[in-house]
Amino acid sequence: MRVPLVTASETNECARLGRPSGVDLTYIFQGNARHTPQSGMEASVIPAFVSGGFAVVAPIVTFIATKAYETRFLDHISPGRRKALVGTWEGIAHQELGPDGKPVDLKATFTFTTSRKLVIGEGTYRLPDDSQARFRFSGGFLHDRFLRFNYTSAEDGVIQFGSVILELSSDAKEFRGRFQGFGVRSQRMVYGDVVLRKKD
Repeated sequence: MRVPLVTASETNECARLGRPSGVDLTYIFQGNARHTPQSGMEASVIPAFVSGGFAVVAPIVTFIATKAYETRFLDHISPGRRKALVGTWEGIAHQELGPDGKPVDLKATFTFTTSRKLVIGEGTYRLPDDSQARFRFSGGFLHDRFLRFNYTSAEDGVIQFGSVILELSSDAKEFRGRFQGFGVRSQRMVYGDVVLRKKD
């Protein structure tokens, strides 16, 4: 079936009226064709709809891609490892430079939860004067025994951040490792050792 084309006179008439010429697709399927000027509203709605859809989808795609990138080197956490890890761990963090510039021992408490690859949770460092710093962390396992995570302050507006690497003992009851970051109480870069045991 041949579809009649829009004539030159129709095109000129549309140009004089400031309207684009076109073919009504519904009439093609009915065996006819006719000129159907497209309104300004129709022309603007489609780009706006596409633009709005992209604005919604783009952040979701970015979030998924970022999470995939962050966890690409982490091990999948086995059910046995998850059971051994989840819960509260307590111990001591020996910080080489305390608020007064001298070494200090901090009471450390970590609460771990897990997903497929991520280890997340919250923790607290308590100083000898009973002041404390609260933080949140996220990371995962490497080679099934090394737990690596980054932490930031759990309090709005507080500058505190750093990284921790812990090695899990063969009986899965103790972590030993190192931390390094910026201390909110010391107001400087801090580092030291951490020993944690799971609370019964």
